[in-house]
Amino acid sequence: MKVKTDVNGIVKDMSTGALLNTDIKGLEAYKKAKKKNAEISDLKLEVNSIKSEMSEIKSLLIKLVEKT
Repeated sequence: MKVKTDVNGIVKDMSTGALLNTDIKGLEAYKKAKKKNAEISDLKLEVNSIKSEMSEIKSLLIKLVEKT
């Protein structure tokens, strides 16, 4: 049964009374955006890790040069 709401694609399950969203395109867009955000977050972590390693390498090289 369709329910009058401000959002298109909302229906009411008559057996449970639950409101259900049937907007598949919206769900796909949400999942795609969530995946993209997760990938960006992973890349940020990787870049920060590489920065840390480069800083450590730089520090070790400076120590090595100072000893000679």
